[in-house]
Amino acid sequence: MRLDLVEAGLPEPHVNVAIRAADGRFLALGDLVYPEYRVVTEYDGDHHRTADDQYFHDIDRHDDVMEAGWRSIRVNKSHRGDRRRLIVQKVRRALVERGWTP
Repeated sequence: MRLDLVEAGLPEPHVNVAIRAADGRFLALGDLVYPEYRVVTEYDGDHHRTADDQYFHDIDRHDDVMEAGWRSIRVNKSHRGDRRRLIVQKVRRALVERGWTP
C-alpha cells in the first residue's frame, strides 16, 4: 500500500507513528501516517474482525483518533488487486482536503 501511494505521486507516508491526543495521551499506532495533514491509513487484518477483544478495541480507538481531528482511512484484504486504486484516491482526497498540493 505504501508503494502504491508513492507510485501514484503522493508523499511518502511515515510508518508506524504514534498518534496522540492534544494532551499528549497515546491514542494509536498508525500504520501509514501523514502527521502534517493528520491523515492515517490503517490496514485491518482478519484478526481485527474475528477477535472480539481486538474488534471492540479498534472501534474505540478509531473514534478516539477521529475525535482528535484525524482523517482515518481503513483498508482490508478486499482492497487488493484493482481495488487498490480506491484507497489511493481516498488518501489523495484526504490529503488535498487537508492542505496538500499535488
